[in-house]
Amino acid sequence: PCSRVNAIAPGLIKNSSMYLQMNEDRRKTHIDESPTKTLTSINELADIILELCDPKLEEVVKYLTDNYPKISTIKVYPLFLSAGIHVNKDIKDILSNLQINYPKIKFYLNDVIGKNIIVTNAIYKVISS
Repeated sequence: PCSRVNAIAPGLIKNSSMYLQMNEDRRKTHIDESPTKTLTSINELADIILELCDPKLEEVVKYLTDNYPKISTIKVYPLFLSAGIHVNKDIKDILSNLQINYPKIKFYLNDVIGKNIIVTNAIYKVISS
């Protein structure tokens, strides 16, 4: 299961549009009232969200290689509507490390599921009804 925690106000994300539109006094109040007294970068936020989801890609690859020793190819289908930092950096970095640890396996990173016309049509159907 995947646990998603939406506990960071957009005003506490460094350089977010909401933060940049605030006046200085409001910015200071947001920082002073936050538990950490700091702003969160968009990269830190992305890391937090990615780390909360189980199972980890590394755990899945270990399970597959332990239980299916003849496996030679692993295809990764990112379940995102669009490619953002998770796909463009985080998942690519993870796959690069996995390729080093499992040199006999070929890893493929497919497009995000949101690029699939079936998914696009399903979303359109939901929002247009």
